[in-house]
Parts: sequence; structure tokens; C-alpha cells
Amino acid sequence: MITARGAGLKAAPREVTPELLTRLIEDSKLQRAAGEVRDEIASMPSPADVADQWESLSRWGRDPRD
Repeated sequence: MITARGAGLKAAPREVTPELLTRLIEDSKLQRAAGEVRDEIASMPSPADVADQWESLSRWGRDPRD
């Protein structure tokens, strides 16, 4: 998924070289795509917010006296 988005590279352990690491750090396209993914994740609700929403949904339609 990360490589498909252009936000990272895929390499087997033996394929990791100084050149590959330099590309990972310096490639502006990778940086831009990684920033987009970061922003998308930051805009998502927190796990606690999701749990609260699920809890609210589980009570929907119940008698509040229960």
C-alpha cells in the first residue's frame, strides 16, 4: 500500500543499500506522497473517538432505563 501510493520503497533486506536509503530520504516525490499519507492519517478520528461512536451506535434504539 505504501509503495503503491508512492510514499515508500520496497526492498528485500539484501537490497537495502546506502543509495536506496539516500533515495528514501532525499526523493521529493516520496516526501510529498508520505506527507499526503501523514495528513490523511492525522485527519482520521482517534481510536478513542471511533470506540465512542461504536458505543453510541450500540445503544441506539435501546430503552435508556436499561
